[in-house]
Amino acid sequence: MSSSIRSAFSIPKNLRAIFTQPADNFAAIDGLRALSLLMVILFHVFRNTSHALTKGQTQDLISDTPLYLSWVWNADKGVDIFFLISGFLIAGLLFREHQDKARIDLKSFYIRRLLRLSPIYLVALGLYWLAGAHNAENVWANALYVNNFLPLKEQAFTWGWSLAVEEQFYILFPMFLLVFFFPSKHRLFWLMALFASSFVIRTAFIYTDEMIWHVSTYEIFFNKETFYYVFGTVYDNLYTRYGTFLCGIIAAYLHYYRQDWLKGFFAKPLQSITSTVAALTTIGFFMFFPISDATLNADPTFDSLYFALHRNLFGMALAWLVLACIHSKDMLARIVNKFLSLRLWHPIAQLSYSGYLVHYVIAEIVLLSLKANMEARDMVFANVDISWLIGCFVIITIVSLMLATVAYLLIEKPFMNLRSGYRANLVSKSTR
Repeated sequence: MSSSIRSAFSIPKNLRAIFTQPADNFAAIDGLRALSLLMVILFHVFRNTSHALTKGQTQDLISDTPLYLSWVWNADKGVDIFFLISGFLIAGLLFREHQDKARIDLKSFYIRRLLRLSPIYLVALGLYWLAGAHNAENVWANALYVNNFLPLKEQAFTWGWSLAVEEQFYILFPMFLLVFFFPSKHRLFWLMALFASSFVIRTAFIYTDEMIWHVSTYEIFFNKETFYYVFGTVYDNLYTRYGTFLCGIIAAYLHYYRQDWLKGFFAKPLQSITSTVAALTTIGFFMFFPISDATLNADPTFDSLYFALHRNLFGMALAWLVLACIHSKDMLARIVNKFLSLRLWHPIAQLSYSGYLVHYVIAEIVLLSLKANMEARDMVFANVDISWLIGCFVIITIVSLMLATVAYLLIEKPFMNLRSGYRANLVSKSTR
């Protein structure tokens, strides 16, 4: 075995990577990545609990959720945070490569992306198939990253839809850069035009579909058939979700190409803190919006417009907050940046991909165990206490991170190291 392969699979070295934050990291991005994983886990705890309840029982559960926790019903926006981070980091990588070499090596880029995502994912899919889990015969679609083209009822590894969307973005985005972005003198125009098209396309899909237009978020939340239809039409497709990728990409463009403008903007205290407050307020509005409250879903046009716009607007606010964390010196931005840059987030961020892959199965096991234990004690699952669900979240998170650590040390990080070695070898050859 060559020394490079031994080094790639070195457990002590890979263990250090979990806890050691590189100096060139965007620390706030680590915080967002960690929080996005925790949000998704918490969302699935509450949402999957509601699947075992009647409509009335779910309404009671939502009513019992304290105001400070009511955002959990919108915590699927953790996936939007994942998408935004991907857009920001991948765009930054490609922007830097083009600045250094005046070109992009597409072959190298695609190989590196596959080595980053596929090894641990294929292992997870293999275990899923061996277990004979739900729709296991369709894991081939996940392996090819086209599982989001299947109806939700036919999908295996259902939470893997976001990985399909992400991989499809990785395939198409470099081509957009090569064809439209880099050859143009008006690069920001092309990014803004593509972002504007994301509003138009998503709104058009909703407006032209009688099954969705004027259907309330309340109906989508509570009607299972409506939910399945909306999921397959709008929720799990790149063409209706690429807006948040663009938010991250535009933020990366401003960071790498318009730093002087950003520094000038954030150097003015009033507009700096005003923009930070506006970003936080927008994020808070969409996190706490009561999508499951029938009394607040009286205007069908408002409902449809909210459904069409909320993810992109949330992404815009979050992208600006990222830039504020990096560039702003106002007190509020510094507080947010300090919180997101806490060292405790880095290990969770490092384990977030493997953690995402395993969390759903752990959540199902823990929630089924809770239900069985309650019924064994002649307790009705509908009477589950919010504090018990928070306890389940803690257990699921701990177990998921423990399993993710094993997967990271043995599979994910070694292939990341091999990817880095592949890239270094390419650089070496190009300089000979």
